[in-house]
Amino acid sequence: MKRKVATLLGSILLFLCFSPLIGSITACIKCEDGIVVGSDSLLNRGPSHYIASSSHRKLYMLCNNIGLCFTISIADNTLLFQNLQDIVLSYQSQSSVMPSTASVARIARRLVTSKYRNAHVIIFGTDSKIAVDGSLFEILPGGTLICQSKSVVSGSGSNYVQHLLEDFEDKYSHHQPTLDEAVKFVRCILEVATKFDVRTGGEARVFHLGKRGLTSIQKTFSFGKLL
Repeated sequence: MKRKVATLLGSILLFLCFSPLIGSITACIKCEDGIVVGSDSLLNRGPSHYIASSSHRKLYMLCNNIGLCFTISIADNTLLFQNLQDIVLSYQSQSSVMPSTASVARIARRLVTSKYRNAHVIIFGTDSKIAVDGSLFEILPGGTLICQSKSVVSGSGSNYVQHLLEDFEDKYSHHQPTLDEAVKFVRCILEVATKFDVRTGGEARVFHLGKRGLTSIQKTFSFGKLL
């Protein structure tokens, strides 16, 4: 009996340690003053939706004007971030200038293709200090690189907000939204995704990347009080 219990506990432990980490909502929206980035903080493991963490970090800055978000959390995410940041900082030290967001996205694609094939990454950045030109790139698992013109919304919660995203992009098809409009929309996306997707939740975090780098719109706030 004890052996069966030990075997069962061992199987559960292996499942919790090595099953994929899934479930999230991450949104990046271009605006007049840069890019607004928002995400939840819930981290689920495996098809049972076991909550591995309720305060998981999903956004990292590679330098002052370029960052990345992980949509699918895997064990190698930290290594991918460290590898990419080392390359970016090495480039900066050798050339005295920062690489463009597009260059960083291409480097990230090569890393995903060669080493981290299960990673799903969003690269975002502002390349001009005078007129903020926001750039968005999505790298799918396997290494497919997509340049997004206005927005990226991904994760399990994105399935419930696609109609909102389409309406938003239609509304701003000929001009960029203001910072306030983009922040309001990102908060709306987080609210809707959390309401309908059991794998999305925890704390909501919204940031703005502009001329002064990354600033917190509101570091954390409870879902249900966003709108």
